[in-house]
Amino acid sequence: MSGKKSVNLIKLVVLLLLFSSLVTAIPVQAFKRVDEGSEAPAFTLETTTASKISLKDYSGKVVALCFWKFGQKSEAELTALQQSYLTLESKGLEVLAIYIPISDDNVTEQEIKDINKLVADKALSFPILIDKGMSVFSTYGVITMPSLAVIDKKGKIASLYSGFPKFGGDKQVNSRLEAALGMAKKVVKKEEKGYQPKGRAGFFYKFGMRFFNLGFMDKAAEKLELSLKEDPDYPKAHLLLAQIYAKKGKKDQASTAFNLAIVADPEDLEIHRAYGDFCVKQKMFDEALIEFETVKALDPKSGAGDQGLGDLYFAQKNYEEAEKAYLDAIDLYTGKGKKKGNLLGMLKQRKAQKTNPDIAPAYYGLARTQVELNKKDAALKTYDNSVKSYQQFIEQLLKEAAEGESEKK
Repeated sequence: MSGKKSVNLIKLVVLLLLFSSLVTAIPVQAFKRVDEGSEAPAFTLETTTASKISLKDYSGKVVALCFWKFGQKSEAELTALQQSYLTLESKGLEVLAIYIPISDDNVTEQEIKDINKLVADKALSFPILIDKGMSVFSTYGVITMPSLAVIDKKGKIASLYSGFPKFGGDKQVNSRLEAALGMAKKVVKKEEKGYQPKGRAGFFYKFGMRFFNLGFMDKAAEKLELSLKEDPDYPKAHLLLAQIYAKKGKKDQASTAFNLAIVADPEDLEIHRAYGDFCVKQKMFDEALIEFETVKALDPKSGAGDQGLGDLYFAQKNYEEAEKAYLDAIDLYTGKGKKKGNLLGMLKQRKAQKTNPDIAPAYYGLARTQVELNKKDAALKTYDNSVKSYQQFIEQLLKEAAEGESEKK
Protein backbone atom coordinates (compact mmCIF):
# COMPACT_ATOMS: atom_id res chain seq x y z
CA MET A 1 0.00 0.00 0.00
CA SER A 2 1.41 3.40 -1.00
CA GLY A 3 2.07 6.05 1.62
CA LYS A 4 -0.50 8.38 0.09
CA LYS A 5 -3.24 5.75 0.15
CA SER A 6 -2.36 4.86 3.73
CA VAL A 7 -2.67 8.49 4.83
CA ASN A 8 -6.01 8.82 3.03
CA LEU A 9 -7.27 5.69 4.72
CA ILE A 10 -6.21 7.04 8.11
CA LYS A 11 -8.07 10.28 7.40
CA LEU A 12 -11.14 8.32 6.37
CA VAL A 13 -11.06 6.23 9.52
CA VAL A 14 -10.57 9.32 11.69
CA LEU A 15 -13.67 10.85 10.07
CA LEU A 16 -15.60 7.66 10.70
CA LEU A 17 -14.48 7.66 14.32
CA LEU A 18 -15.49 11.26 14.76
CA PHE A 19 -18.86 10.44 13.23
CA SER A 20 -19.38 7.49 15.55
CA SER A 21 -18.50 9.62 18.56
CA LEU A 22 -21.15 12.20 17.54
CA VAL A 23 -23.80 9.55 16.91
CA THR A 24 -30.78 15.07 28.74
CA ALA A 25 -31.60 12.75 31.90
CA ILE A 26 -31.20 9.39 33.63
CA PRO A 27 -31.58 8.94 37.38
CA VAL A 28 -28.41 6.99 38.11
CA GLN A 29 -25.34 8.92 39.25
CA ALA A 30 -27.38 12.04 39.96
CA PHE A 31 -25.66 12.30 43.34
CA LYS A 32 -22.21 11.25 44.55
CA ARG A 33 -22.84 10.54 48.23
CA VAL A 34 -26.27 8.90 48.33
CA ASP A 35 -27.74 5.96 46.44
CA GLU A 36 -31.19 4.65 45.72
CA GLY A 37 -32.28 2.54 48.69
CA SER A 38 -30.07 4.36 51.19
CA GLU A 39 -31.31 6.40 54.17
CA ALA A 40 -31.96 10.02 53.24
CA PRO A 41 -29.59 12.27 55.25
CA ALA A 42 -31.49 14.49 57.71
CA PHE A 43 -31.22 18.27 57.61
CA THR A 44 -32.75 21.48 58.90
CA LEU A 45 -32.78 24.62 56.76
CA GLU A 46 -34.36 28.05 56.81
CA THR A 47 -36.90 29.45 54.37
CA THR A 48 -36.64 32.95 52.87
CA THR A 49 -38.54 34.22 55.93
CA ALA A 50 -36.05 32.56 58.35
CA SER A 51 -38.51 29.91 59.58
CA LYS A 52 -36.90 26.49 60.03
CA ILE A 53 -37.96 23.27 58.28
CA SER A 54 -36.52 19.81 58.93
CA LEU A 55 -36.78 16.72 56.78
CA LYS A 56 -37.98 14.77 59.84
CA ASP A 57 -41.08 17.02 59.88
CA TYR A 58 -42.25 15.05 56.84
CA SER A 59 -41.91 11.58 58.32
CA GLY A 60 -44.36 9.16 56.71
CA LYS A 61 -44.68 11.30 53.58
CA VAL A 62 -43.17 10.98 50.13
CA VAL A 63 -40.85 13.97 49.67
CA ALA A 64 -39.57 15.33 46.38
CA LEU A 65 -36.29 17.02 47.25
CA CYS A 66 -35.21 19.37 44.45
CA PHE A 67 -31.78 21.02 44.40
CA TRP A 68 -31.87 24.06 42.15
CA LYS A 69 -30.31 27.35 41.10
CA PHE A 70 -31.53 30.11 38.82
CA GLY A 71 -31.65 28.97 35.20
CA GLN A 72 -34.01 27.67 32.54
CA LYS A 73 -33.78 23.97 33.46
CA SER A 74 -34.18 24.47 37.21
CA GLU A 75 -37.15 26.78 36.73
CA ALA A 76 -38.75 24.28 34.33
CA GLU A 77 -38.36 21.53 36.93
CA LEU A 78 -39.86 23.71 39.67
CA THR A 79 -42.85 24.36 37.40
CA ALA A 80 -43.24 20.63 36.73
CA LEU A 81 -43.01 19.86 40.45
CA GLN A 82 -45.71 22.44 41.18
CA GLN A 83 -48.06 20.67 38.78
CA SER A 84 -47.25 17.32 40.37
CA TYR A 85 -47.72 18.80 43.84
CA LEU A 86 -51.19 20.09 42.98
CA THR A 87 -52.16 16.68 41.65
CA LEU A 88 -50.51 14.43 44.22
CA GLU A 89 -50.56 16.38 47.50
CA SER A 90 -53.75 14.57 48.52
CA LYS A 91 -51.93 11.25 47.97
CA GLY A 92 -49.21 12.17 50.47
CA LEU A 93 -46.66 14.05 48.33
CA GLU A 94 -44.57 16.90 49.75
CA VAL A 95 -42.07 19.02 47.83
CA LEU A 96 -39.02 20.80 49.27
CA ALA A 97 -36.99 22.98 46.89
CA ILE A 98 -33.46 23.61 48.16
CA TYR A 99 -31.87 26.72 46.68
CA ILE A 100 -28.09 26.62 46.21
CA PRO A 101 -26.68 30.16 46.67
CA ILE A 102 -24.32 31.77 44.19
CA SER A 103 -21.68 32.01 46.93
CA ASP A 104 -21.20 29.45 49.68
CA ASP A 105 -20.26 32.26 52.10
CA ASN A 106 -23.40 34.36 52.03
CA VAL A 107 -26.90 34.71 50.57
CA THR A 108 -27.53 38.24 49.37
CA GLU A 109 -30.71 40.22 49.85
CA GLN A 110 -31.04 40.41 46.08
CA GLU A 111 -31.06 36.60 45.85
CA ILE A 112 -33.88 36.45 48.42
CA LYS A 113 -35.85 39.04 46.42
CA ASP A 114 -35.27 37.06 43.21
CA ILE A 115 -36.43 33.85 44.90
CA ASN A 116 -39.61 35.50 46.19
CA LYS A 117 -40.30 36.93 42.74
CA LEU A 118 -39.83 33.49 41.15
CA VAL A 119 -42.20 31.94 43.71
CA ALA A 120 -44.82 34.57 42.86
CA ASP A 121 -44.33 34.35 39.09
CA LYS A 122 -44.50 30.52 39.05
CA ALA A 123 -47.19 30.36 41.77
CA LEU A 124 -45.11 27.86 43.74
CA SER A 125 -46.92 26.62 46.84
CA PHE A 126 -44.22 24.42 48.38
CA PRO A 127 -41.39 25.61 50.67
CA ILE A 128 -38.17 27.07 49.27
CA LEU A 129 -35.23 26.35 51.58
CA ILE A 130 -31.88 28.15 51.54
CA ASP A 131 -28.79 25.95 51.77
CA LYS A 132 -26.44 28.48 53.38
CA GLY A 133 -22.89 27.18 53.27
CA MET A 134 -24.06 24.48 50.82
CA SER A 135 -24.03 21.91 53.62
CA VAL A 136 -26.94 19.79 52.35
CA PHE A 137 -25.65 20.10 48.79
CA SER A 138 -22.36 18.61 50.00
CA THR A 139 -23.98 15.93 52.18
CA TYR A 140 -26.02 14.60 49.26
CA GLY A 141 -23.11 15.03 46.82
CA VAL A 142 -25.12 16.81 44.15
CA ILE A 143 -23.39 16.65 40.75
CA THR A 144 -25.32 19.31 38.88
CA MET A 145 -28.58 21.21 39.01
CA PRO A 146 -31.42 20.71 38.90
CA SER A 147 -31.29 17.33 40.63
CA LEU A 148 -34.12 15.51 42.33
CA ALA A 149 -34.13 12.98 45.18
CA VAL A 150 -37.45 11.25 45.80
CA ILE A 151 -37.71 10.06 49.42
CA ASP A 152 -40.24 7.37 50.31
CA LYS A 153 -42.49 7.11 53.36
CA LYS A 154 -39.82 5.17 55.28
CA GLY A 155 -37.23 7.90 54.79
CA LYS A 156 -35.26 5.99 52.16
CA ILE A 157 -34.27 7.32 48.76
CA ALA A 158 -36.62 5.81 46.20
CA SER A 159 -35.27 7.54 43.10
CA LEU A 160 -32.52 9.90 41.96
CA TYR A 161 -32.91 12.08 38.89
CA SER A 162 -30.39 14.51 37.41
CA GLY A 163 -31.07 17.21 34.88
CA PHE A 164 -34.33 18.24 33.26
CA PRO A 165 -34.64 17.67 29.49
CA LYS A 166 -36.71 20.00 27.34
CA PHE A 167 -39.09 17.25 26.31
CA GLY A 168 -40.66 14.63 28.54
CA GLY A 169 -39.00 15.83 31.74
CA ASP A 170 -42.31 16.48 33.47
CA LYS A 171 -43.56 12.99 32.62
CA GLN A 172 -40.37 11.34 33.85
CA VAL A 173 -40.47 13.22 37.16
CA ASN A 174 -44.17 12.54 37.65
CA SER A 175 -43.76 8.80 36.99
CA ARG A 176 -41.10 8.61 39.74
CA LEU A 177 -43.31 10.42 42.21
CA GLU A 178 -46.25 8.15 41.41
CA ALA A 179 -44.04 5.08 41.82
CA ALA A 180 -42.89 6.27 45.26
CA LEU A 181 -46.54 6.88 46.23
CA GLY A 182 -47.45 3.34 45.19
CA MET A 183 -49.57 4.58 42.30
CA ALA A 184 -47.41 3.04 39.58
CA LYS A 185 -44.89 0.28 39.20
CA LYS A 186 -41.26 1.29 39.57
CA VAL A 187 -39.66 1.82 36.20
CA VAL A 188 -37.23 -0.96 35.33
CA LYS A 189 -34.94 -1.39 32.38
CA LYS A 190 -36.40 -3.39 29.51
CA GLU A 191 -34.24 -5.92 27.80
CA GLU A 192 -35.04 -5.41 24.15
CA LYS A 193 -33.26 -6.50 21.00
CA GLY A 194 -33.64 -3.05 19.55
CA TYR A 195 -36.21 -0.49 18.54
CA GLN A 196 -38.38 -1.60 15.63
CA PRO A 197 -39.41 1.45 13.57
CA LYS A 198 -43.02 1.75 12.48
CA GLY A 199 -44.25 1.93 8.90
CA ARG A 200 -41.59 2.99 6.40
CA ALA A 201 -39.54 4.91 8.98
CA GLY A 202 -36.63 2.46 8.68
CA PHE A 203 -36.67 2.70 4.89
CA PHE A 204 -36.40 6.51 4.92
CA TYR A 205 -33.79 6.39 7.68
CA LYS A 206 -31.50 4.17 5.58
CA PHE A 207 -31.68 6.64 2.69
CA GLY A 208 -31.02 9.49 5.11
CA MET A 209 -27.94 7.67 6.41
CA ARG A 210 -26.62 7.15 2.87
CA PHE A 211 -26.99 10.83 2.03
CA PHE A 212 -25.36 11.73 5.36
CA ASN A 213 -22.34 9.53 4.62
CA LEU A 214 -22.03 11.12 1.18
CA GLY A 215 -22.13 14.61 2.69
CA PHE A 216 -25.53 15.62 1.31
CA MET A 217 -26.92 17.01 4.55
CA ASP A 218 -30.06 18.71 3.20
CA LYS A 219 -31.17 15.58 1.37
CA ALA A 220 -30.39 13.49 4.43
CA ALA A 221 -32.52 15.80 6.59
CA GLU A 222 -35.43 15.51 4.14
CA LYS A 223 -35.37 11.71 4.36
CA LEU A 224 -35.14 11.78 8.15
CA GLU A 225 -38.13 14.11 8.38
CA LEU A 226 -40.09 11.60 6.28
CA SER A 227 -38.88 8.87 8.62
CA LEU A 228 -40.15 10.79 11.65
CA LYS A 229 -43.52 11.40 9.99
CA GLU A 230 -43.86 7.63 9.78
CA ASP A 231 -42.64 7.13 13.36
CA PRO A 232 -42.24 10.25 15.57
CA ASP A 233 -40.59 8.13 18.30
CA TYR A 234 -37.81 6.63 16.16
CA PRO A 235 -34.63 7.31 18.24
CA LYS A 236 -32.09 6.77 15.44
CA ALA A 237 -33.83 9.25 13.17
CA HIS A 238 -33.87 11.92 15.88
CA LEU A 239 -30.20 11.23 16.61
CA LEU A 240 -29.01 11.46 13.02
CA LEU A 241 -31.07 14.61 12.50
CA ALA A 242 -29.40 16.08 15.59
CA GLN A 243 -25.99 15.31 14.11
CA ILE A 244 -26.94 17.02 10.87
CA TYR A 245 -28.08 20.15 12.71
CA ALA A 246 -24.84 20.08 14.73
CA LYS A 247 -22.75 19.90 11.56
CA LYS A 248 -24.69 22.82 10.08
CA GLY A 249 -24.17 24.91 13.22
CA LYS A 250 -27.85 24.93 14.20
CA LYS A 251 -27.30 24.62 17.95
CA ASP A 252 -30.89 25.01 19.19
CA GLN A 253 -32.34 22.60 16.61
CA ALA A 254 -29.61 20.08 17.34
CA SER A 255 -30.24 20.30 21.08
CA THR A 256 -33.97 19.79 20.52
CA ALA A 257 -33.36 16.73 18.32
CA PHE A 258 -30.94 15.23 20.86
CA ASN A 259 -33.52 15.68 23.63
CA LEU A 260 -36.22 14.04 21.50
CA ALA A 261 -33.87 11.11 20.88
CA ILE A 262 -33.26 10.75 24.64
CA VAL A 263 -36.98 10.84 25.42
CA ALA A 264 -37.61 8.23 22.70
CA ASP A 265 -34.98 5.89 24.18
CA PRO A 266 -33.56 7.07 27.53
CA GLU A 267 -31.36 3.97 27.87
CA ASP A 268 -29.51 4.26 24.57
CA LEU A 269 -25.83 4.70 25.43
CA GLU A 270 -24.97 6.00 21.96
CA ILE A 271 -27.47 8.86 22.20
CA HIS A 272 -26.20 10.04 25.59
CA ARG A 273 -22.59 9.83 24.40
CA ALA A 274 -23.37 11.83 21.27
CA TYR A 275 -25.27 14.50 23.18
CA GLY A 276 -22.45 14.70 25.71
CA ASP A 277 -19.92 15.30 22.92
CA PHE A 278 -22.17 17.97 21.45
CA CYS A 279 -22.51 19.68 24.85
CA VAL A 280 -18.72 19.76 25.29
CA LYS A 281 -18.32 21.51 21.92
CA GLN A 282 -21.01 24.02 22.88
CA LYS A 283 -19.42 24.54 26.33
CA MET A 284 -22.59 23.26 28.00
CA PHE A 285 -20.46 21.57 30.63
CA ASP A 286 -23.14 20.78 33.23
CA GLU A 287 -25.23 18.98 30.62
CA ALA A 288 -22.17 17.12 29.30
CA LEU A 289 -21.34 15.88 32.80
CA ILE A 290 -24.85 14.45 33.19
CA GLU A 291 -24.64 12.63 29.86
CA PHE A 292 -21.23 11.05 30.45
CA GLU A 293 -22.16 9.97 33.98
CA THR A 294 -25.28 8.45 32.42
CA VAL A 295 -23.16 6.54 29.89
CA LYS A 296 -21.07 5.15 32.76
CA ALA A 297 -24.20 4.10 34.62
CA LEU A 298 -25.76 2.45 31.57
CA ASP A 299 -22.64 0.42 30.80
CA PRO A 300 -20.01 0.42 33.58
CA LYS A 301 -17.82 -1.99 31.60
CA SER A 302 -17.51 0.39 28.66
CA GLY A 303 -14.85 3.07 28.57
CA ALA A 304 -17.10 5.44 26.62
CA GLY A 305 -18.27 7.36 29.69
CA ASP A 306 -14.75 7.83 31.03
CA GLN A 307 -13.49 8.88 27.61
CA GLY A 308 -16.27 11.46 27.41
CA LEU A 309 -15.33 12.74 30.85
CA GLY A 310 -11.74 13.02 29.66
CA ASP A 311 -12.87 15.21 26.77
CA LEU A 312 -15.00 17.28 29.14
CA TYR A 313 -12.22 17.85 31.68
CA PHE A 314 -9.76 18.66 28.89
CA ALA A 315 -12.14 21.30 27.52
CA GLN A 316 -12.36 22.76 31.04
CA LYS A 317 -8.53 22.69 31.30
CA ASN A 318 -8.78 20.35 34.26
CA TYR A 319 -5.89 18.28 32.94
CA GLU A 320 -5.24 16.10 35.99
CA GLU A 321 -8.82 14.83 36.04
CA ALA A 322 -8.73 14.46 32.25
CA GLU A 323 -5.63 12.26 32.46
CA LYS A 324 -7.27 10.04 35.07
CA ALA A 325 -10.46 9.70 33.01
CA TYR A 326 -8.59 8.80 29.81
CA LEU A 327 -6.49 6.21 31.66
CA ASP A 328 -9.67 4.68 33.13
CA ALA A 329 -11.20 4.54 29.64
CA ILE A 330 -8.13 2.85 28.15
CA ASP A 331 -8.04 0.31 30.98
CA LEU A 332 -11.66 -0.58 30.27
CA TYR A 333 -11.15 -0.71 26.50
CA THR A 334 -8.15 -3.02 26.75
CA GLY A 335 -9.31 -5.12 29.68
CA LYS A 336 -6.20 -4.17 31.63
CA GLY A 337 -6.09 -5.62 35.12
CA LYS A 338 -8.49 -8.42 34.30
CA LYS A 339 -7.37 -12.05 34.28
CA LYS A 340 -3.73 -11.20 34.81
CA GLY A 341 -1.45 -13.99 33.62
CA ASN A 342 -4.37 -15.67 31.85
CA LEU A 343 -3.73 -16.44 28.17
CA LEU A 344 -7.38 -16.01 27.24
CA GLY A 345 -7.42 -12.63 29.00
CA MET A 346 -4.34 -11.46 27.07
CA LEU A 347 -5.85 -12.59 23.76
CA LYS A 348 -9.04 -10.68 24.53
CA GLN A 349 -6.97 -7.62 25.39
CA ARG A 350 -5.11 -7.77 22.07
CA LYS A 351 -8.38 -8.20 20.18
CA ALA A 352 -9.84 -5.19 21.98
CA GLN A 353 -6.82 -3.08 21.06
CA LYS A 354 -7.20 -3.99 17.41
CA THR A 355 -10.95 -3.76 16.96
CA ASN A 356 -12.20 -1.09 19.37
CA PRO A 357 -12.71 2.11 17.33
CA ASP A 358 -12.61 4.31 20.44
CA ILE A 359 -9.23 3.34 21.84
CA ALA A 360 -7.13 5.38 19.41
CA PRO A 361 -9.01 8.64 20.15
CA ALA A 362 -8.66 7.84 23.87
CA TYR A 363 -4.88 7.49 23.48
CA TYR A 364 -4.84 10.72 21.46
CA GLY A 365 -6.80 12.58 24.15
CA LEU A 366 -4.45 11.22 26.81
CA ALA A 367 -1.41 12.31 24.82
CA ARG A 368 -2.73 15.87 24.45
CA THR A 369 -3.41 15.94 28.18
CA GLN A 370 0.07 14.71 29.02
CA VAL A 371 1.55 17.49 26.86
CA GLU A 372 -0.43 20.05 28.89
CA LEU A 373 0.87 18.42 32.07
CA ASN A 374 4.43 18.69 30.70
CA LYS A 375 4.80 14.90 30.64
CA LYS A 376 6.51 14.94 27.26
CA ASP A 377 8.11 11.48 27.36
CA ALA A 378 4.82 9.87 28.37
CA ALA A 379 3.02 11.87 25.68
CA LEU A 380 5.35 10.56 22.94
CA LYS A 381 4.67 6.96 23.98
CA THR A 382 0.95 7.62 24.11
CA TYR A 383 0.95 9.24 20.67
CA ASP A 384 2.74 6.14 19.40
CA ASN A 385 0.04 3.93 20.92
CA SER A 386 -2.61 6.10 19.25
CA VAL A 387 -1.01 5.70 15.80
CA LYS A 388 -0.59 1.95 16.28
CA SER A 389 -4.22 1.62 17.32
CA TYR A 390 -5.40 3.53 14.24
CA GLN A 391 -3.23 1.32 12.03
CA GLN A 392 -4.52 -1.87 13.66
CA PHE A 393 -8.09 -0.72 13.22
CA ILE A 394 -7.48 0.07 9.54
CA GLU A 395 -5.97 -3.37 9.02
CA GLN A 396 -9.00 -4.93 10.68
CA LEU A 397 -11.36 -2.98 8.40
CA LEU A 398 -9.42 -4.00 5.30
CA LYS A 399 -9.40 -7.62 6.43
CA GLU A 400 -13.15 -7.63 7.03
CA ALA A 401 -13.75 -5.95 3.66
CA ALA A 402 -11.58 -8.55 1.88
CA GLU A 403 -13.40 -11.40 3.66
CA GLY A 404 -16.72 -9.88 2.62
CA GLU A 405 -15.67 -9.71 -1.02
CA SER A 406 -14.42 -13.30 -0.85
CA GLU A 407 -17.76 -14.51 0.51
CA LYS A 408 -19.63 -12.74 -2.29
CA LYS A 409 -17.54 -14.62 -4.87
